[in-house]
Amino acid sequence: MTFAELEAVIQDVIHELPEELREVIAECAIIVEDWADEDLRARLGNIPVEETPYGYYEGTPVGLRGPSDSSMLLPDRIHLFRGPLLEDFTDRDELAEQVRITLVHELGHMIGFDEDDLEERGLE
Repeated sequence: MTFAELEAVIQDVIHELPEELREVIAECAIIVEDWADEDLRARLGNIPVEETPYGYYEGTPVGLRGPSDSSMLLPDRIHLFRGPLLEDFTDRDELAEQVRITLVHELGHMIGFDEDDLEERGLE
């Protein structure tokens, strides 16, 4: 799958999200990278390349922002990792479903949920 085809899948998934999630994700930069870099893998516990996650949220969770922080913060970013997504999901529909799961999971982090909170909500 080409980069443009993957981008089309991502845009389709975003378009199909509920309106309130589309509003939240509109404030976020979606960055597609091939694989998580060495620095990110180290921050995640020195995970090997083959265990690169499908996505990663980078920013300040909404609940941790102060009233005057918004103008001083970089935009929130959700990184999607093309390599593991395409390696594990060759079918377009399955890929789209995993992109949806990954985006919603990372939006959960943006809201301030940790992994346990996400698991409780079925968003692991």
